[in-house]
Amino acid sequence: MVGNNSFYIHPEYLAPPEQFKEPWMLEFAMVNPNFIGKKYRYVYGVGFPDSYFLGTLMKLDVQNKEFVKVWEDSNCLATEPYFVPRPGSTEEEDGVVLTLCLDPNKQNPTTTLVVLDSHLNELGRFAAPIPTPIGFHSIWIS
Repeated sequence: MVGNNSFYIHPEYLAPPEQFKEPWMLEFAMVNPNFIGKKYRYVYGVGFPDSYFLGTLMKLDVQNKEFVKVWEDSNCLATEPYFVPRPGSTEEEDGVVLTLCLDPNKQNPTTTLVVLDSHLNELGRFAAPIPTPIGFHSIWIS
C-alpha cells in the first residue's frame, strides 16, 4: 500500500516461464475442497496445449512454484478437474481427481469419466457412447 488511495501490485509467476509451452495456460483450477480457505500446496487445472479449447490436466505445486505433473490423452479433450477427498481424510493429497474426456471424433462421439490419483496417474475410466456438451463451469452452491 502506498498512501491512503493507491497501492502497487507485483505479479508473480505460478511456475518458471520455461515450464509453459505456448500457449499453455492453467484454467479451471481446483484444490482439495477440504483445504479451501486454508493453506494448501497443490492445484489441479486444465492446460491448453494446442488451442484455446480444453486439453490436458496439470498439477501445480504452489509452494515450490512449479508444475509437477501433466496428464494427457491424445483422444481426449479433458474438462475441468474435480478433486474428491477420501472420506475422513486429513491429508491434502488423499483423494482422487475426476475429469470428463470429450472425444474429438465427430463420427463416433464418446464421453469418458477418467479417475486419476492425486499424482495424476490413471486409475480407471468409464466411457459412454454419447456426446457431452461443454456447459457451465465451476461449482454451484445453492
